[in-house]
Amino acid sequence: MKGLIHGCLTYLFYFFMALCLFIFFITDFTRRTLNTIFVENQNQPAPNTFVQNPVENLPDTYTDVHYAFPTINFAELHAACNFRELRDHVLLLVPPQHAGNFNIAQICDVYEYLCPNWRYMHDPVSEEYLSPASRSWQLLAGDCDDQAICIATALFAIGGRTRIVLSKSNTLGNHSFAEVCLGKKNIEAIARYLQRRYKLGKGTQIHYRIDDSGNCWLSLDFTARYPGGPIFRGDREWFYFLDTRQVKRI
Repeated sequence: MKGLIHGCLTYLFYFFMALCLFIFFITDFTRRTLNTIFVENQNQPAPNTFVQNPVENLPDTYTDVHYAFPTINFAELHAACNFRELRDHVLLLVPPQHAGNFNIAQICDVYEYLCPNWRYMHDPVSEEYLSPASRSWQLLAGDCDDQAICIATALFAIGGRTRIVLSKSNTLGNHSFAEVCLGKKNIEAIARYLQRRYKLGKGTQIHYRIDDSGNCWLSLDFTARYPGGPIFRGDREWFYFLDTRQVKRI
Protein backbone atom coordinates (compact mmCIF):
# COMPACT_ATOMS: atom_id res chain seq x y z
CA MET A 1 0.00 0.00 0.00
CA LYS A 2 2.82 2.37 0.94
CA GLY A 3 4.52 1.61 -2.37
CA LEU A 4 1.36 2.47 -4.26
CA ILE A 5 0.99 5.76 -2.40
CA HIS A 6 4.66 6.55 -2.96
CA GLY A 7 4.30 5.81 -6.67
CA CYS A 8 1.24 8.05 -6.96
CA LEU A 9 3.00 10.90 -5.16
CA THR A 10 6.03 10.51 -7.42
CA TYR A 11 3.80 10.58 -10.48
CA LEU A 12 1.99 13.69 -9.23
CA PHE A 13 5.32 15.37 -8.49
CA TYR A 14 6.65 14.80 -12.02
CA PHE A 15 3.30 15.82 -13.52
CA PHE A 16 3.36 19.05 -11.50
CA MET A 17 6.94 19.79 -12.61
CA ALA A 18 6.06 19.14 -16.25
CA LEU A 19 3.02 21.42 -15.94
CA CYS A 20 5.16 24.19 -14.45
CA LEU A 21 7.69 23.90 -17.27
CA PHE A 22 4.91 23.95 -19.85
CA ILE A 23 3.39 27.10 -18.33
CA PHE A 24 6.83 28.74 -18.20
CA PHE A 25 7.58 28.07 -21.86
CA ILE A 26 4.12 29.18 -22.98
CA THR A 27 4.38 32.38 -20.94
CA ASP A 28 7.87 33.12 -22.22
CA PHE A 29 6.84 32.44 -25.83
CA THR A 30 3.81 34.72 -25.48
CA ARG A 31 5.93 37.47 -23.92
CA ARG A 32 8.50 37.26 -26.70
CA THR A 33 5.80 37.29 -29.36
CA LEU A 34 4.06 40.31 -27.88
CA ASN A 35 7.38 42.12 -27.54
CA THR A 36 8.16 41.37 -31.18
CA ILE A 37 4.77 42.65 -32.30
CA PHE A 38 5.18 45.74 -30.13
CA VAL A 39 8.61 46.48 -31.60
CA GLU A 40 7.33 45.91 -35.15
CA ASN A 41 4.41 48.24 -34.50
CA GLN A 42 6.80 50.83 -33.10
CA ASN A 43 8.79 50.63 -36.31
CA GLN A 44 5.70 51.22 -38.43
CA PRO A 45 5.30 54.79 -39.71
CA ALA A 46 2.90 56.72 -37.52
CA PRO A 47 -0.50 57.46 -39.09
CA ASN A 48 -0.39 60.92 -40.62
CA THR A 49 -2.99 63.53 -39.88
CA PHE A 50 -4.10 65.20 -43.08
CA VAL A 51 -4.13 68.94 -43.48
CA GLN A 52 -7.00 69.31 -45.91
CA ASN A 53 -7.39 72.59 -47.69
CA PRO A 54 -10.60 73.89 -49.29
CA VAL A 55 -11.42 72.46 -52.71
CA GLU A 56 -11.37 74.76 -55.72
CA ASN A 57 -14.38 76.79 -56.79
CA LEU A 58 -17.27 74.62 -57.98
CA PRO A 59 -20.54 75.23 -59.80
CA ASP A 60 -23.40 76.52 -57.67
CA THR A 61 -25.64 73.50 -58.18
CA TYR A 62 -25.36 69.83 -59.04
CA THR A 63 -28.67 69.83 -60.90
CA ASP A 64 -27.36 71.90 -63.82
CA VAL A 65 -27.90 69.76 -66.94
CA HIS A 66 -24.49 70.85 -68.25
CA TYR A 67 -22.88 68.79 -65.49
CA ALA A 68 -25.21 65.79 -65.61
CA PHE A 69 -23.59 62.35 -65.93
CA PRO A 70 -25.49 60.34 -68.57
CA THR A 71 -26.88 57.67 -66.23
CA ILE A 72 -26.75 59.24 -62.74
CA ASN A 73 -29.36 61.33 -60.98
CA PHE A 74 -27.28 63.44 -58.60
CA ALA A 75 -30.16 64.01 -56.19
CA GLU A 76 -30.39 60.22 -55.79
CA LEU A 77 -26.62 60.01 -55.46
CA HIS A 78 -26.69 62.52 -52.62
CA ALA A 79 -29.48 60.60 -50.86
CA ALA A 80 -27.47 57.36 -51.11
CA CYS A 81 -24.56 58.93 -49.21
CA ASN A 82 -26.36 58.50 -45.86
CA PHE A 83 -23.32 58.99 -43.64
CA ARG A 84 -25.33 59.44 -40.43
CA GLU A 85 -26.66 55.89 -40.69
CA LEU A 86 -23.20 54.56 -41.53
CA ARG A 87 -21.03 56.40 -38.98
CA ASP A 88 -21.50 53.97 -36.05
CA HIS A 89 -20.47 51.00 -38.18
CA VAL A 90 -17.26 52.75 -39.21
CA LEU A 91 -16.48 53.76 -35.62
CA LEU A 92 -16.71 50.12 -34.55
CA LEU A 93 -14.40 49.05 -37.38
CA VAL A 94 -11.45 51.37 -36.69
CA PRO A 95 -9.20 49.94 -33.92
CA PRO A 96 -8.23 52.08 -30.90
CA GLN A 97 -4.60 52.45 -32.05
CA HIS A 98 -5.79 54.24 -35.20
CA ALA A 99 -8.15 56.64 -33.41
CA GLY A 100 -7.69 60.41 -33.46
CA ASN A 101 -7.73 62.92 -36.27
CA PHE A 102 -8.51 61.53 -39.72
CA ASN A 103 -5.43 59.65 -40.93
CA ILE A 104 -4.09 57.18 -43.47
CA ALA A 105 -4.50 54.19 -41.12
CA GLN A 106 -8.26 54.82 -40.93
CA ILE A 107 -8.45 54.96 -44.72
CA CYS A 108 -6.71 51.58 -44.92
CA ASP A 109 -8.99 50.05 -42.28
CA VAL A 110 -12.10 51.00 -44.23
CA TYR A 111 -10.56 50.01 -47.58
CA GLU A 112 -9.57 46.57 -46.26
CA TYR A 113 -13.09 45.93 -44.97
CA LEU A 114 -14.87 46.95 -48.16
CA CYS A 115 -12.69 46.27 -51.16
CA PRO A 116 -11.27 42.72 -50.82
CA ASN A 117 -14.67 41.42 -49.64
CA TRP A 118 -16.78 43.18 -52.26
CA ARG A 119 -18.96 41.05 -54.56
CA TYR A 120 -19.70 42.76 -57.85
CA MET A 121 -23.37 42.49 -58.84
CA HIS A 122 -25.18 44.21 -61.71
CA ASP A 123 -28.01 46.70 -61.30
CA PRO A 124 -31.55 45.72 -62.29
CA VAL A 125 -32.14 45.70 -66.05
CA SER A 126 -32.61 49.19 -67.54
CA GLU A 127 -32.25 50.92 -64.17
CA GLU A 128 -29.36 52.75 -62.50
CA TYR A 129 -29.93 51.73 -58.89
CA LEU A 130 -27.89 53.53 -56.22
CA SER A 131 -27.84 51.53 -53.01
CA PRO A 132 -27.70 53.50 -49.72
CA ALA A 133 -24.19 53.38 -48.28
CA SER A 134 -25.35 51.88 -44.98
CA ARG A 135 -26.98 48.95 -46.80
CA SER A 136 -23.97 48.35 -49.04
CA TRP A 137 -21.76 48.31 -45.93
CA GLN A 138 -23.74 45.36 -44.57
CA LEU A 139 -24.21 43.48 -47.84
CA LEU A 140 -20.70 44.08 -49.27
CA ALA A 141 -22.19 43.71 -52.72
CA GLY A 142 -23.31 45.83 -55.65
CA ASP A 143 -21.84 47.48 -58.73
CA CYS A 144 -19.01 50.01 -58.92
CA ASP A 145 -21.36 52.93 -58.20
CA ASP A 146 -22.50 51.30 -54.96
CA GLN A 147 -18.95 50.55 -53.85
CA ALA A 148 -17.75 54.07 -54.61
CA ILE A 149 -20.68 55.56 -52.70
CA CYS A 150 -20.06 53.26 -49.74
CA ILE A 151 -16.34 53.89 -49.23
CA ALA A 152 -16.60 57.61 -49.92
CA THR A 153 -19.48 57.92 -47.42
CA ALA A 154 -17.71 55.80 -44.79
CA LEU A 155 -14.60 57.99 -44.84
CA PHE A 156 -16.67 61.16 -44.98
CA ALA A 157 -18.50 59.98 -41.84
CA ILE A 158 -15.26 60.01 -39.84
CA GLY A 159 -13.83 63.29 -41.06
CA GLY A 160 -12.44 62.64 -44.53
CA ARG A 161 -13.01 64.85 -47.54
CA THR A 162 -14.08 62.52 -50.32
CA ARG A 163 -15.42 62.61 -53.84
CA ILE A 164 -17.01 60.07 -56.17
CA VAL A 165 -15.53 59.86 -59.65
CA LEU A 166 -17.94 59.02 -62.47
CA SER A 167 -15.85 58.16 -65.49
CA LYS A 168 -17.05 57.65 -69.07
CA SER A 169 -14.71 55.93 -71.53
CA ASN A 170 -15.56 55.65 -75.21
CA THR A 171 -13.76 52.29 -75.38
CA LEU A 172 -14.06 50.78 -71.87
CA GLY A 173 -17.51 52.01 -70.87
CA ASN A 174 -18.48 53.66 -67.59
CA HIS A 175 -16.79 53.17 -64.22
CA SER A 176 -17.09 54.74 -60.76
CA PHE A 177 -14.67 54.87 -57.85
CA ALA A 178 -13.91 57.04 -54.84
CA GLU A 179 -11.03 59.36 -54.03
CA VAL A 180 -10.02 60.85 -50.69
CA CYS A 181 -8.23 64.14 -50.14
CA LEU A 182 -4.77 63.93 -48.58
CA GLY A 183 -4.21 67.67 -48.55
CA LYS A 184 -0.84 69.09 -49.52
CA LYS A 185 1.45 67.72 -46.79
CA ASN A 186 2.95 64.37 -45.77
CA ILE A 187 2.39 62.81 -49.21
CA GLU A 188 5.79 61.06 -49.18
CA ALA A 189 5.19 59.74 -45.65
CA ILE A 190 1.75 58.50 -46.65
CA ALA A 191 3.23 56.69 -49.66
CA ARG A 192 5.84 55.03 -47.42
CA TYR A 193 3.11 53.94 -44.99
CA LEU A 194 1.10 52.32 -47.80
CA GLN A 195 4.17 50.61 -49.22
CA ARG A 196 5.00 49.16 -45.82
CA ARG A 197 1.48 48.21 -44.77
CA TYR A 198 0.78 46.38 -48.02
CA LYS A 199 4.33 45.03 -48.44
CA LEU A 200 4.83 46.87 -51.70
CA GLY A 201 8.21 47.48 -53.24
CA LYS A 202 9.75 50.87 -52.51
CA GLY A 203 9.44 51.73 -56.17
CA THR A 204 5.71 50.92 -56.29
CA GLN A 205 3.79 53.97 -57.45
CA ILE A 206 1.01 55.31 -55.25
CA HIS A 207 -1.56 56.86 -57.57
CA TYR A 208 -3.22 60.18 -56.78
CA ARG A 209 -4.33 63.30 -58.61
CA ILE A 210 -3.57 66.91 -57.80
CA ASP A 211 -6.37 69.45 -58.15
CA ASP A 212 -6.07 73.11 -59.11
CA SER A 213 -5.53 74.06 -55.46
CA GLY A 214 -2.64 71.63 -54.99
CA ASN A 215 -4.55 69.04 -52.98
CA CYS A 216 -3.73 65.37 -53.57
CA TRP A 217 -6.63 62.94 -54.06
CA LEU A 218 -5.84 59.26 -53.42
CA SER A 219 -7.53 56.67 -55.64
CA LEU A 220 -9.68 54.09 -53.78
CA ASP A 221 -10.79 51.90 -56.68
CA PHE A 222 -12.00 48.55 -55.32
CA THR A 223 -10.38 46.71 -58.24
CA ALA A 224 -6.91 47.55 -56.87
CA ARG A 225 -5.04 45.59 -54.19
CA TYR A 226 -4.27 48.63 -52.05
CA PRO A 227 -5.32 52.30 -51.65
CA GLY A 228 -3.59 54.32 -54.32
CA GLY A 229 -3.85 51.67 -57.03
CA PRO A 230 -3.96 52.55 -60.76
CA ILE A 231 -6.55 55.15 -61.76
CA PHE A 232 -9.23 54.40 -64.35
CA ARG A 233 -8.93 57.13 -66.97
CA GLY A 234 -12.06 58.02 -68.87
CA ASP A 235 -12.54 60.37 -71.79
CA ARG A 236 -14.83 62.48 -69.63
CA GLU A 237 -15.20 62.55 -65.85
CA TRP A 238 -17.51 63.98 -63.26
CA PHE A 239 -16.50 64.57 -59.62
CA TYR A 240 -19.20 64.56 -56.96
CA PHE A 241 -17.95 66.16 -53.72
CA LEU A 242 -19.70 64.87 -50.61
CA ASP A 243 -18.95 67.89 -48.42
CA THR A 244 -20.26 70.52 -50.84
CA ARG A 245 -22.82 68.32 -52.67
CA GLN A 246 -21.55 69.75 -55.90
CA VAL A 247 -20.29 68.36 -59.19
CA LYS A 248 -17.37 69.30 -61.38
CA ARG A 249 -16.98 67.99 -64.92
CA ILE A 250 -13.62 67.67 -66.65
